[in-house]
Amino acid sequence: MKKELLIFAFVLLFIPLVFSIQIETDSELNLGETLVVKFSGNFYEPILENDVYFYRNIYTAVPLEFELLKIEGNYYISASTLTKTPGNYSLIIKNSEYSVKN
Repeated sequence: MKKELLIFAFVLLFIPLVFSIQIETDSELNLGETLVVKFSGNFYEPILENDVYFYRNIYTAVPLEFELLKIEGNYYISASTLTKTPGNYSLIIKNSEYSVKN
């Protein structure tokens, strides 16, 4: 019984690691630096600029001019932080579905 419970717990912890999108970016930016985010995954539909949203302190939507590129299966977002207030920002991609390769 303990062995089955351990396997079940391992599977629950391991699944989020397998079914996730890889995201690469700098952990901290200074005012005026360019934000560059690379994310990859096997998306069913292409990601569109209308699907990308930025939030400050989790709840406040902020307008941010950015460029979305797809290069060799990876998506890149580039945006200037010149006029933004310092703080914690979130990037949300809505209406996207992906699967794990292989």
